[in-house]
Amino acid sequence: TRLARDTGDLRILAEDRVLATTNLTFDISCYEMFVTLLNGACLVPIRNEDLLDTKALETVLRDQRISVMWLSTGLFHQHAHTAPGMFAGLRCLIAGGDTVGPRAVRAVLRHGRPQLLLNGYGPTENSSLSTTHDVKELAAQAENVPIGVPVAGSTAYVVREDGTVADPGETGELWVGGDGVALGYLKDPEKTAEHFVDDAWTPQQVRTRLYRT
Repeated sequence: TRLARDTGDLRILAEDRVLATTNLTFDISCYEMFVTLLNGACLVPIRNEDLLDTKALETVLRDQRISVMWLSTGLFHQHAHTAPGMFAGLRCLIAGGDTVGPRAVRAVLRHGRPQLLLNGYGPTENSSLSTTHDVKELAAQAENVPIGVPVAGSTAYVVREDGTVADPGETGELWVGGDGVALGYLKDPEKTAEHFVDDAWTPQQVRTRLYRT
């Protein structure tokens, strides 16, 4: 329910038509399928060859009246550089899975952004999304796109090497937490102990573990 109810920008509405773009082995497919169906929305499949072809994808978005779509970073970059205006009719476009490039984002902003243009960040260890940022503008000199703030039911801290929370603007390691954090790595207790730590900053009654990214 962490990504299905009371999720702010990530919410799926009953009237939405969501394009199923991801392989079932990719954790974001759980968001596409289950959040869509749990909210009574329509899940629309697409052939892989149409997803990879910019003109074909543009036709699918129009003819199937798609309102919500996730795109992996590579596909987002490809389509944004080729036909940046193709996303203008969407209610929500989420791009993620790798570092989203500012050049592609600026192209979409110039040629007609969707209502929500979200940079979605989340390691598999805190499935499926940890933070999002709705990109409304991006400076011409910006070298990166913000990953935003934690989604509902999640936490995020930038932590110094000594294990204390960094100040705004200070460099550190991102630790993410909340209901989506995994139990650990299968049959690898040493790696689990290295990356999964107790959350010392949330109230005791709701305390969970954190994943060190």
